[in-house]
Amino acid sequence: MNWIEEEVEKVIKKCGTANPYEIAKAFDITISYHPLPKGHKGYSALHKRIRHIVLANNMTQNEMMAVLCHELGHSFLHPGINTTFFKDIASSSFESGVEYEANSFMFYLISKSIDINQFPSVYSFLNYINMPYSMEPYLENLIEGELQ
Repeated sequence: MNWIEEEVEKVIKKCGTANPYEIAKAFDITISYHPLPKGHKGYSALHKRIRHIVLANNMTQNEMMAVLCHELGHSFLHPGINTTFFKDIASSSFESGVEYEANSFMFYLISKSIDINQFPSVYSFLNYINMPYSMEPYLENLIEGELQ
């Protein structure tokens, strides 16, 4: 188990749930929904020791849940750092270390509440949460079968 997966496990154990909305509530992280510039999905910020996550209000519920998981990753893995926007383009060749870590947190947390193996392919799961196919490598350690 890597350190990011351990952090996810600690958060779930402390809250008793893998539901990202309940996790945010348990840790007093405010969530708000706003129109964001095209291609931007969300960001997290710390202001006067109050953690806040802003999500684009034009996403599907599944996409919103995934972006919330990503932003929670920033809150737990990178406390005190305001993050740039989570954007539509999420190719590993353009990601910084903190974005890679938040994406990893996102998929570990999602896998605790959604059985990824129920989907016929990795791509159908990524479609379900409206994430780009370039995120497939994050799922390699989370799938049990031979999803193609």
